[in-house]
Amino acid sequence: VTTSNGVGPYLFAGSTASPINYAPRRSLLRFDLSGLPGDATITDAGVSLTMDKSIAGEFTFDLHRVLGAWGEGTSNSGDPGGAGDSNGATIGDATWTLRQVTGTGPVTGISWSTPGGDFAATPSASESVNSDGGYTWSGSGLIDDLNAWLATPGSNHGWLLKGPESPSTTEAKRFGSRENSDLGARPNLDLTYTQTAPPAPLPFETFLTTHFPSALTGEFIDPNGDDDGDGIPLQVEHAYGFSPSAFNAASASGFSTAIAPGTGDTTKLTLTFRRMPTATDVTYNLQISGNLTSWTTVATSAAGATATGANGGTIISDVEIGGQAPARLVTVEVTLPSGTDAQFVRLETVRSL
Repeated sequence: VTTSNGVGPYLFAGSTASPINYAPRRSLLRFDLSGLPGDATITDAGVSLTMDKSIAGEFTFDLHRVLGAWGEGTSNSGDPGGAGDSNGATIGDATWTLRQVTGTGPVTGISWSTPGGDFAATPSASESVNSDGGYTWSGSGLIDDLNAWLATPGSNHGWLLKGPESPSTTEAKRFGSRENSDLGARPNLDLTYTQTAPPAPLPFETFLTTHFPSALTGEFIDPNGDDDGDGIPLQVEHAYGFSPSAFNAASASGFSTAIAPGTGDTTKLTLTFRRMPTATDVTYNLQISGNLTSWTTVATSAAGATATGANGGTIISDVEIGGQAPARLVTVEVTLPSGTDAQFVRLETVRSL
């Protein structure tokens, strides 16, 4: 109980031979998952070990999820191994009774709750091992363990390899450890995983990337900024298809109003506004009001769709602006009733975040 094999070239499991009283051997192994993407979901997994020394016979060996942290020191039982380092456990080692050695001479440390290790009673995977060669443990139990560790990295304490532990027969087998000189004999974890597709960038983000290519990843760019000094905020220039690095004159903006006599005493109000079909994160609401307090939407375009009329507004045209593709010019006609003294117009643009 005071020996270990922290950096030895072999892992042992099962009952050892009679000179050491058929004592059971168990091994701990843990794989670092920090290199996996944070949004990974493991769909298949296999732990491969290479067995190179055993008593004849086919026996089942189990991998159990370890329930607490443990250490690895510098003890080394060498070759053939199996009895633990004759010099005793070193600082950091895990032993039969201790999850981590903190002092030597005598050996002291942090105890397991149960001698032999704290682990889940139900194996995560089992494999029948017979003659020398490679063996792979797999199944849903391993996958569940790995996904739980991805979700909570601090709970990754690895697995305990446990073989048959008869008190009167020898059933131990020897496997290569990560310190084994034969790279092919070292433990290996093969994974298959999927990733959650990253959300597509919003059109405004694409607009910023296009016009500010030298900006650092994650750098904040004020959506209400006005780099070219034309009085039009960035997010509005995005909505109208303007360049944030060129002065956009109002006369060329594609917005206008016109009035003409209608039928009887009515007045025909013709309005035009500019929209960008690629700005699918923007909704355009063309609105009119007689008092600047209550507003009525007479035309709408959402998520890049062709404009539609509402509340008496009629779409006359929705066409691409010559030489400024893909910007489009929408023309809307509204009939104002007799007695209308004044009419105010505004274009409301709403950008989704």
